[in-house]
Amino acid sequence: MPQLLVVEDDLDIRDALAQLLSDEGYAVTAVASQAEGLALIDAQTFALILTDLFEHTTRPPLASATLLRERAYPTPVGVLTGWRVTPEEIQAAGLAFVVTKPFDLDALLTTISVVLQTPLTPEQERHAQVVRDYFARLSERDWDGLVALCTPDVSYALPGASALSTRVRGRAAFRAYTEETFRAFPVAKFDDVRVFATPRGLAARYQVHLVLADGTALNQAGSVLFTFSAAAIRTIGIRLNDEQLRALLAENKPA
Repeated sequence: MPQLLVVEDDLDIRDALAQLLSDEGYAVTAVASQAEGLALIDAQTFALILTDLFEHTTRPPLASATLLRERAYPTPVGVLTGWRVTPEEIQAAGLAFVVTKPFDLDALLTTISVVLQTPLTPEQERHAQVVRDYFARLSERDWDGLVALCTPDVSYALPGASALSTRVRGRAAFRAYTEETFRAFPVAKFDDVRVFATPRGLAARYQVHLVLADGTALNQAGSVLFTFSAAAIRTIGIRLNDEQLRALLAENKPA
């Protein structure tokens, strides 16, 4: 059952969308503000996000949707709006589609179906299985199996200003960094891994269930960009909410 997030401040439209999409067989979470949407994006994964543009008299019209897209990448984000926005502007902003209010319900459902059913090529599907194995090895703490999925010169990057931010190259360095990082989390189980095609490789959106050193359990969502050499992972690029990651590490610091 695909999980959809609806971000819409108009109560009537929000309720109507939630009911319509639920009747079509989707699992729907509907919220009234961008802040609520961003909080959910950082905690779980969605197959698609539908968002209003909200007020934009003092900022570019696509600013709110672009922020959601950046935080939820690579999850597709579609725009529902009464503002004048062209398909060309939507494409340039990296958004999936625009539907103008008042919208035709059948057209909206068709558009959602097309976005959700975009298939991977056979080669991408083979690589997607490697990506799923990658997250399974992390959950199992199978470090030998993890690095076996990678090229000898694999490159790993986690940008930002947190204590975990780094760039390493080679299997040995990648394994050492990963094993040391996961010592801080007694439990880290990755699930709901969604794989999307990118121009250079694949991107995965995941949810991870963490247990901190003090026993606190929480969920966090993030993205990983992968490129491949033949069937092996060549580069790994992590995308996380840096502010949230720093807060998490501060809470999990040993006494």
